[in-house]
Amino acid sequence: MKSGTAPLGVLLCAFAMQQGAVAQHRADSIGTRNHLLTTVTVEAQAMPAAAMGTAPVQTMDGIRMADLGLQSVADAAMRFAGTNVRDYGGIGGLKTVSVRNMGATHTAVSYDGIVVSNTQAGPVDIGMFAIENVGSVSLAVGQPDDMLQSARACASAAVLDIGRARPSIGRRQTKAGLNLRGGSFGYATAGLVLARCTADSSVISANAGYCRADGIYPFRLVNGQQTTTEHRTNSDVGTWHAEVDASHALGPRARMEATAFGYDSRRGLPGAVRLYNSQSDERMHERHLFVQTTCEHDAAPRWQMKYRAKYTFSGNRYEDFGAEYPDGRIEENYRQNELYASAAARWTAAPWLTAGAAQDMAVVSLWSDLAECPMPTRYASTTAARLRGSWARATADLMLVATLVTDRVEKGERPRDKRNLAPSVGLRLRPWDATALYVRALCKSTYRIPTFNDLYYYRMGNRTVRPEKAVEYNLGLAWHGALPAVGGRLTITADVYHNDVKDKIVAFPGTYIWRTVNYGRARIRGIDATVSAGIGLGRAARLDVDASGTVQEAVDVEPTSATHGCQLAYTPKRNGSVQGVLTVARWSVGYSLTAVGKRYYMAQNKPEYQIKGYTEQSVSIAHRRSWGRTSVRLQAEVRNMADRQYEVVKFYPMPGRAFNVNANINF
Repeated sequence: MKSGTAPLGVLLCAFAMQQGAVAQHRADSIGTRNHLLTTVTVEAQAMPAAAMGTAPVQTMDGIRMADLGLQSVADAAMRFAGTNVRDYGGIGGLKTVSVRNMGATHTAVSYDGIVVSNTQAGPVDIGMFAIENVGSVSLAVGQPDDMLQSARACASAAVLDIGRARPSIGRRQTKAGLNLRGGSFGYATAGLVLARCTADSSVISANAGYCRADGIYPFRLVNGQQTTTEHRTNSDVGTWHAEVDASHALGPRARMEATAFGYDSRRGLPGAVRLYNSQSDERMHERHLFVQTTCEHDAAPRWQMKYRAKYTFSGNRYEDFGAEYPDGRIEENYRQNELYASAAARWTAAPWLTAGAAQDMAVVSLWSDLAECPMPTRYASTTAARLRGSWARATADLMLVATLVTDRVEKGERPRDKRNLAPSVGLRLRPWDATALYVRALCKSTYRIPTFNDLYYYRMGNRTVRPEKAVEYNLGLAWHGALPAVGGRLTITADVYHNDVKDKIVAFPGTYIWRTVNYGRARIRGIDATVSAGIGLGRAARLDVDASGTVQEAVDVEPTSATHGCQLAYTPKRNGSVQGVLTVARWSVGYSLTAVGKRYYMAQNKPEYQIKGYTEQSVSIAHRRSWGRTSVRLQAEVRNMADRQYEVVKFYPMPGRAFNVNANINF
């Protein structure tokens, strides 16, 4: 229930009493004059997705991300329970996300409902999406509730969906926005947004932006009894992005959306910080372009269809300089092309029974100027079939995913085809009608295909590597309720999970070179908990608080392994976050705390391989003003306000205290 809004029952009673009074008055004055019933607005809050699904779902919208002063999608993802975000070097570093320690390749990253792929390396760099153009970030563990989801998303252990910001605009209107941000370590961004709505409610918008940072920040280097202050080098970054979006109604029962996205990044790779050798001369130039379209329509009263198509180009150039190379320099170039198509259907067979199916097809090719590259082309087919039934207070969701992958190579022997059937079942039960308490259970099988790097990378690739197979189990509770005394709401979730991963793909050191192999089994057990509360503090003030926490044990359970029983590398046993936003009239204050426990950067859990735990706190304050159609939002932020030095990845120190200011103008 929203702050300052009367309870729903009171409004309905008032509405009924008013109807009776008007009817009586009309009965006494027929033929003299007419009376119009005054408008009555009834407000109620929809049940949050976190409480309604058969699997855990967590969401953060663009307004909350702005109020907290988040700078990237990775900042939002790390505040979700069960996530592990790896940040390789701070400002210009690669940022990948793993859910419940299944590995980044088991997590699908989708942009506006279409999965972003990286067949060459596997993990997707979520840092390439500008936070100013993101309308929401959501994480679904297990199978998404959307019956029109693509087969790729259904096949993944988790889906991190990045929803683009959609302009709020009326017919025949044009809107524009300018966003400027600057701060410590040479950080500066500039972005421009234009949107136009035509008479037929079609909307076209475009945005472009530039971001740069020199990345030169201080850190402390400990050498025995001596501690010195050093500065991070080769951590500069410069990125351009541009995006054009169009949405058009194809009649009363269909709508089509299209997006063209381009990204160009030139950055230094800062490398690991080690004693007497902190120099890095590696450079990376990345280019990403994709064009995607989605069409959804009601084919018949009981049929809904959704079509997706996408073309993706990815290119990167790696350079390194040093006397160890014959010409003092080495360069490697890679280009990746993908064509992707998906069709999904939903049939409402009866009020209590819904069936769905999705078929995805993809063709991916890789080119490299390395003589050893076999120039692979991958043909992939993924099929998902679903059946959902609801009876009284119970819902059951059954799904079967079929995967077929064939690789073709120009050099050498091609690997075997990969085939797999992965079933899953989800259950949701509401024990009592009087309270919004839900019990949910999930069992899902997933299948991770080896990447091109796993199979073909120079000296490290192994064409006999088998896919990873995993099974995830989840049992949870979710409760949502109103807080009438304070005009607020409260949502609480708790989930216990158990994951088994076998044939885990790892790069294993050999006598002279590393080799990609299937190595052992892993068992992951844990508890995720979340609390979300909103409290009304009068007519013009509100406090929103969210907290999440994870307790996890992820160990090697291969009987013959030398690290049997050891916690997996980079897996903290405890981590969590708390964030809150206080809004008073035109002002808002945001506070965020992230805490990560100790972990190990090697498979052996020895004291010398331990990475210390850390906490990071950030605070922001923002003010909004408007004059007619023009609005201005000014914000100041302090990140890592305690100036704690910590590492997400060993030997990659993160920035200390940083100050940022932000100005957003819409007109």
